[in-house]
Amino acid sequence: MKKIISALLVLSLIAFCGCGVAYPQETDPVGTNPTSNSVTESVVLENDYVKVTYKDVADMQSLGVFYLNLKIENKAKKEIWVTLESADVDGETIPLITTGVPLYIRPGNSGVGSFIFSMASLSIKSVNDAEKASFKIVVWDKKSLDKLFVSELVTVDLTKK
Repeated sequence: MKKIISALLVLSLIAFCGCGVAYPQETDPVGTNPTSNSVTESVVLENDYVKVTYKDVADMQSLGVFYLNLKIENKAKKEIWVTLESADVDGETIPLITTGVPLYIRPGNSGVGSFIFSMASLSIKSVNDAEKASFKIVVWDKKSLDKLFVSELVTVDLTKK
């Protein structure tokens, strides 16, 4: 249990690194500023537990990562955690630790989860080189930590601007 709590705390700290970052539309030549691919938001999953909308993807080349931003609405009558698993970009697997900082959501509320994808395990140097990301969305009961739902593979088009 201590290991799970420690892992959740570490992942939460990683999430805070992305908070408050402005995402300009173009990256500078040396790749120190993040880039965001603005897209028309699209619902990628909706069921009795959640409604998940793909917002955009933000490239942070200087850190070797990009953030997949999903708006998640809690439709359940309980507090939930939401994570991603089985993630890949253009068919290349992403290590699980970088795919899901748990997003806590109270009943009837929503939040934007910025899920971190490491480019170190990919053959791309920028998210602009990627075409699609695929992953499963996992909904957890906050109180019991039981899995309530695991989606089929969801795929988002990273080329839409």
